[in-house]
Amino acid sequence: MGQLVSWLKYAWGWCKVNWRFIIGFAIPVIICIILRNKNEKEILKKGLEFREKNLEIERKAAKLGKDLDIEARKDLESKKSEIASEHENKLSEIKRNHLRLVKDIDTAEEATKAIKDKLGE
Repeated sequence: MGQLVSWLKYAWGWCKVNWRFIIGFAIPVIICIILRNKNEKEILKKGLEFREKNLEIERKAAKLGKDLDIEARKDLESKKSEIASEHENKLSEIKRNHLRLVKDIDTAEEATKAIKDKLGE
């Protein structure tokens, strides 16, 4: 304990003699700490702004993806409907042609002739 007291007396004496050095050293350190805190706040603020911008971009991308998906589904349904309609029209045309051919071929001679014509092709 006695050594600690003597060391504190020595330190206090040194501080009284070299107070200008201590002040000269402390002021720049304090200024650096204050500026660093400001910089940290600025960096944190910039980081938060960057994060917000990224989130906004991700939201826009998700919305765009959803809109494109909906549009693609509508286009798919439209194409399917168009193809089904075209299929029905072709089937109707085939049935009409079939009925016309059946109507035209009403005798055995015409049937034989139609078979020969078909096989001869």
